[in-house]
Amino acid sequence: MKNLRFSNNAEAVLAAELPSNPNDPSSSFITVATDGWEDKFAPLEGRYGVDDYLHPNQYPTDAECQLVTLTHESNPGQFEVVAIVRHEFGTAAFDVKRNIEGAPGMSWPIGTSMQARVTAATLDSFMQGSEANVPVVSGGVLSIPGGRFSMSAVPHIGRVFAPSDSVYGVNLTGGSPSAVGVSAFVDLGVAPTIEDLDGYGTYQHGHVYLPASPAGQQYGYNAFDGGSIDYTAESPPLVFSSGGDHSIQLVDGAGELHGVLVAVGLPVNISVPFSGSLVVVEEVGFIADYVTATTKPIVSIGDLDQASTPDATRFANNVSLTQITADGHIHRIPITVGGGMSRTLTFRLDTPATGGSFRGRFYWRGFLVQD
Repeated sequence: MKNLRFSNNAEAVLAAELPSNPNDPSSSFITVATDGWEDKFAPLEGRYGVDDYLHPNQYPTDAECQLVTLTHESNPGQFEVVAIVRHEFGTAAFDVKRNIEGAPGMSWPIGTSMQARVTAATLDSFMQGSEANVPVVSGGVLSIPGGRFSMSAVPHIGRVFAPSDSVYGVNLTGGSPSAVGVSAFVDLGVAPTIEDLDGYGTYQHGHVYLPASPAGQQYGYNAFDGGSIDYTAESPPLVFSSGGDHSIQLVDGAGELHGVLVAVGLPVNISVPFSGSLVVVEEVGFIADYVTATTKPIVSIGDLDQASTPDATRFANNVSLTQITADGHIHRIPITVGGGMSRTLTFRLDTPATGGSFRGRFYWRGFLVQD
């Protein structure tokens, strides 16, 4: 279901019988008396999803809908909740989905009342939280009790003019927080080799692998569920082609997609373009996930300044990642340079780490400006 829609005190009377037989086409079509109340219900242009036929007790999955309750004096104490999925403003016709909230469809005569009520199941579906589970800000730090919190956004300074208050001169719009982004998972040292020649094995989220036969790429595993996956002989063997970056979907023997092995060409040299925006870089660096290497890698970070002149060392020129000494460490490089804004950032490995893995992701922080 996309969204539930609501109306204030909407009520109408059925102008035609509504049968209970689900095989009767008219059982999913309600006609009401044209007395003005028909336009009190939400206008909807929904459609059923495939799951709606497989799971009849669920709300429509691919459609916005409004829940209404049917009742008639000839059936005292009997109610049925149906979901309106299609209703054109100015008409008395309603396409509905029956048999939801666990109640089977009934036969309803002419004169049945159709009311927009809030049901208990509707209220139970809303997210609630006790005081102990409410996010708390203390000392500038957001704490989420009992779980993780994620937010996805692309803040930017828009192209529109930012007006000011005529009395106080306060800029009313145009403010934007910093945005952050990361590269694919990479190993700046010696990545482990996938042992099985056929490509079977165990893949962990965030781990980086080299194919048994060198193909000019390393592969970072992005698991859709964030976990690991074991491969058996029923799984298709992985095919690593030489030359050019490409990714490989990991599908099990039942055809279920679990994740993607994202290819990064060797030597590591990543470009991160910003479509339709420019970025003002405030900080760059590397977030380490797993470190066993005995020496530090040396990297350069730059850009394609204004999409014209490549400058691969603008923000970091042959910098050794010495701030990283263990798993989970970060090397931060604050940026103070001015000049043109960037359309594409570049992250390059100049000298690999030796003696083991140096696995993680490059990152950038800054704010975006629309063209």
